[in-house]
Amino acid sequence: MGAGKVNARAALDPGAVAEPVSVTFGALTTTTTFPISREVRLTNVGAANDTFRFEVVQPDSNARVTVNGATAGTIFVNAGQTTRLAVALTGSLPRAASYEGVIRVQGSSGVANLRIPFQYAVGSRRATGIFAIAGDGSVGTAGRPLPDLLILKLVDDVGLPVPNIDVQFRVTQGGGRIEEADARTDRYGIAAADVDLGPDIGDQTYTATAAGLTVTFLAGARPQPAIKDGGVVNGASFAGGRTVAPGSIVSIFGSDLAEGTREAIRLPLPLALYHTTVSFDHPDTGLSVPGRLFFVSPGQINAQVPWEFAGLTFAVMKVRINDSTSAVYRLELGDYAPGIFEFETGGQRFGVVTHADGRLVTPGSPALAGETVIVYATGVGPVDQAQSSGQAAAAQPLARTRQTPAATLGGQSAQVQFSGLAPFFVGLNQINLTIPAGARAGVQPLALTSNGIPSNTVNVAIQ
Repeated sequence: MGAGKVNARAALDPGAVAEPVSVTFGALTTTTTFPISREVRLTNVGAANDTFRFEVVQPDSNARVTVNGATAGTIFVNAGQTTRLAVALTGSLPRAASYEGVIRVQGSSGVANLRIPFQYAVGSRRATGIFAIAGDGSVGTAGRPLPDLLILKLVDDVGLPVPNIDVQFRVTQGGGRIEEADARTDRYGIAAADVDLGPDIGDQTYTATAAGLTVTFLAGARPQPAIKDGGVVNGASFAGGRTVAPGSIVSIFGSDLAEGTREAIRLPLPLALYHTTVSFDHPDTGLSVPGRLFFVSPGQINAQVPWEFAGLTFAVMKVRINDSTSAVYRLELGDYAPGIFEFETGGQRFGVVTHADGRLVTPGSPALAGETVIVYATGVGPVDQAQSSGQAAAAQPLARTRQTPAATLGGQSAQVQFSGLAPFFVGLNQINLTIPAGARAGVQPLALTSNGIPSNTVNVAIQ
């Protein structure tokens, strides 16, 4: 029962306001002692003193609601002042039902017209309804504890709880197990069970029966995310068995790493995609930082190793989908771990190298001797500007690598004009280098070396 339709004009100039705006006397039982007292504060918000008339509209009940000891009367309130109204439920215990009524308050000027609803109820203690209040729709890892308790509530025909009723929880699909469960409803009509999911992937169901009523809990079981052994690699070269660099892009390979495919669509990179997160920890220092995600899928995740791990030699990481967590994976780190990005065309793989105008260097658009091209890589090394994980590198000032990598093309040294972070991108290095004047035509191998650490070797088309 509400306080009535909203009168927009009256709401702008109410004349008086009541607090609280409604009154409840709760659930009444055979042990309830009458009267039950409540208080309502009536404030005259008008500019003039006023006399307010009140009237209690009663439900059909053995009990009665009074205001200041009466069911009707007047109250004088000065402008801007508040008076306290003693609202009480008197009489005797009514029959089982839910009761609602209203206290009407009207100002003598006609401006104030308040309705203050009140309610009380008497339970029948005859269970007529049972429903889930937690656990239905919960999803967890197959063979592991369900992250949420299965919780039910038993109510009578008035909607009040029915306590002290026997409850039986059962597994009906999926091979799960009831670990621990309440045998009876508590004073609030509630009972709960702690359950393990079974080995079956997909839907798993549990039921609970009380007073001849049954409620079904539908749960879901997903496989545990698993990172492949040696499956965290440089996101450009995919080279296994090597260190990766803080701030660089890595690819995580495995199974059941995400429930679907998603990619980041804005910066800064998100901490979660499709409910999947990646965490990086260093137990020796207590450092714990979430990874920033470019892309997730069941078999591959592309993420940025947090810059915060600079100077450390390892991190432990795990993939989490809500409450399902992979085993911990040890990731070897090194400040220098260069990898050049590649792409495939015409059945051959080439490095991601562009002309100055952004066109890819390909056999159909080869680089020229003496031309300066841009090589895209990751993990080339620390930079001279502090960076924030997941944030794009700035264009001004440019973030330059502290050490300039060496570059060889077709066995010849290539002069590096710039090495740093590509502006407006996350974790991406760009190396501007000049094609040697004596470079031979055709497909030539290109490699970088950062602080003595070699990158993968890629192909570049030269004219």
